[in-house]
Amino acid sequence: MIADLLTRIRNAQAVGKDTVKLRFSEFDFALLKLLEENDYIHSAMKKGRGTKRYLEARLVYKDGAGAIHEIIQVSKPGRKVYIKWEEIRPYKRGFGIMVVSTPRGLKIDKDARKLRVGGEIICKVW
Repeated sequence: MIADLLTRIRNAQAVGKDTVKLRFSEFDFALLKLLEENDYIHSAMKKGRGTKRYLEARLVYKDGAGAIHEIIQVSKPGRKVYIKWEEIRPYKRGFGIMVVSTPRGLKIDKDARKLRVGGEIICKVW
């Protein structure tokens, strides 16, 4: 579940942990890779074998504070939120990112607008 991933990252950063262990799924790994590309986490790695696989994310801290100020889940199992590419605007005036699940995979708001694809809004990170 996306909520579990976001909550674990939020909680680990709140107590100052360097790494956080997460359940394994390809979707969660793709989301972590997007956060890594945008410098919100240091690295995301797949670990373990078979049914004991898990993800490990190393968190980024700048001047003693976490790089992620706020991470919000937008779409939830009971309420999916979709957006057309024409409606995509920069989140926090370009200082944050909005993760969108498109037919071309997970994209941040800038890339989705550039590719002219909309989709389900997964989360917003600032």
